[in-house]
Amino acid sequence: MHIFMFLLRALCYLALAVMLFGVIALFAPSMLGVCQNAPGASVKCTDPAYRWFFETGFTIVMLGIFTGVPTLLALGGLVFSVVDLRNWSRRSTDGHPNTPHNQ
Repeated sequence: MHIFMFLLRALCYLALAVMLFGVIALFAPSMLGVCQNAPGASVKCTDPAYRWFFETGFTIVMLGIFTGVPTLLALGGLVFSVVDLRNWSRRSTDGHPNTPHNQ
């Protein structure tokens, strides 16, 4: 059971990282001003590298939206990260005498 949870946690963290990369790669070129909306619902970029980032981000986000699997795994990664952060903060405060957990 521990191996299954470890693999699930790793898969969810990986999906979260990929989805975050997709969102950042989708919006960063537009925010930096290197990709602009062109007539006809297309996007025109100044450099092919920025175009690749935009297309990759768009593909990842659309795959997550239409299939749902990467999005659900990414939400699982978000839940795991909140639980891990909570457990880490409790563990780091257990040794201090004046914390609310030890009073």
